[in-house]
Amino acid sequence: MRVLWLVKGLGPGGAERLLVSAAAAHDRREFEFRVTYLLPWKDALVPELEALGVACTCLGVNDERDLRWARRLRRDLRATRSTSSMRSLRIRQGSQGWWPARCLGPGAHG
Repeated sequence: MRVLWLVKGLGPGGAERLLVSAAAAHDRREFEFRVTYLLPWKDALVPELEALGVACTCLGVNDERDLRWARRLRRDLRATRSTSSMRSLRIRQGSQGWWPARCLGPGAHG
């Protein structure tokens, strides 16, 4: 199964560390993980994930409120056609949190 994790950044936070733990714990013959993240300066965990065989892609966003990143993600998904399931962490915090699944359609889960 191919899985895409969509996150705001790959800084050394708790939720992001869980991605590293999950990648290390799963059988790589059964699961192919990819991570797409928004903010280029939050890349501390990229080397660790890549060492575990997780492909990491940055969408190069300066402000996560600029929703043009969703178009970039959609283009990437269409170009690779390599995702069976997508899981995302909340892109924006608080009661006005926005889930990418709203614009990406079927197969995207928040």
